[in-house]
Amino acid sequence: MSSVVKQLVDAKPDAIQMNAGQADLLQTVDGKDKPALVMRIDLGNPYNAERHRHMWALLQNAEQPLIQALQMDAACVVVNLFMLPDEPDLFKQCVANISKVKAECEKYGMPLMIEPLVMQPNSQGQAYMVDGDCEKIVTWCVWHVS
Repeated sequence: MSSVVKQLVDAKPDAIQMNAGQADLLQTVDGKDKPALVMRIDLGNPYNAERHRHMWALLQNAEQPLIQALQMDAACVVVNLFMLPDEPDLFKQCVANISKVKAECEKYGMPLMIEPLVMQPNSQGQAYMVDGDCEKIVTWCVWHVS
């Protein structure tokens, strides 16, 4: 993973999104060209090929969701907003996560990025695929910006 991070850093992006387990690989890079850290602070199970009986999206540290990002000097945090067909509870979990993180971000002055993922139904043997319907995606993006 460290060689991948080096390749990414050498490409000189403004920022790189990483989770807490990878962030130290970026934050140990020296120099003025080091990209900013955008830290993902949630995880979920909708990425597998099989549909799970219980879908979930959780903050990595529910009690103090920003603590690792603050300790790692992250420039921004990111959480998912999953919109999967027939999974209203998963969407509700994401909204609860966003609400909690938003309050913490306001407290510490940390920018919050929300990644809305509008997905197609899970078909047999395939993972959820992105729904390319711009009308659905734009609606959710505007909802979170306003």
